[in-house]
Amino acid sequence: MEISAREKSILMGLAREAIHLTLSGSSPDTPPAGLITHRLRERSGAFVSIYKNRALRGSMGLVLPLAPLWRAVRDSAVYAAFRDPRFSPITADEMDAVTLEIAVLTPHRHAVTPPGVGTGAHGIVYRKDFRQAALLPRHEGDQRDAESTPVYKTGKTGLDTREWDGADVLETFSAEVFRGG
Repeated sequence: MEISAREKSILMGLAREAIHLTLSGSSPDTPPAGLITHRLRERSGAFVSIYKNRALRGSMGLVLPLAPLWRAVRDSAVYAAFRDPRFSPITADEMDAVTLEIAVLTPHRHAVTPPGVGTGAHGIVYRKDFRQAALLPRHEGDQRDAESTPVYKTGKTGLDTREWDGADVLETFSAEVFRGG
């Protein structure tokens, strides 16, 4: 799953450009064919998180590999900036102060670990009925721990913590995570 420095730069540029274009009322176009490598054309899950002054300002993504990586990142950037229900939409005035973080997900594996355990090196997908919550793998600066996991899931999905007992599906995944200005 190794993503080259050039590919990371391309993804970061696509994410930032998509946010800028959306702010101006335009829609992002398909990038030039020569810009998109074979790896960026592969289907992959991805998340884009937006931070302002080190505080989360938006985070959305595709848990499943439903789109080419370049498109998953571009669309997730727009969703994180404008559609995360926990935050107001990003404004043009904020753009110079935000940092983007991109997480490229590996394929999921079924897990038997109960919810709230193992939040660290692996991300977790909880599914209950038609709702799901994804916790990205812990990385430098992440303060999440096993005790905060139910609170995090509740905030992401609106479900009461008790509703997550006996989740229908529990899967784990890894991610390659990188940040850019």
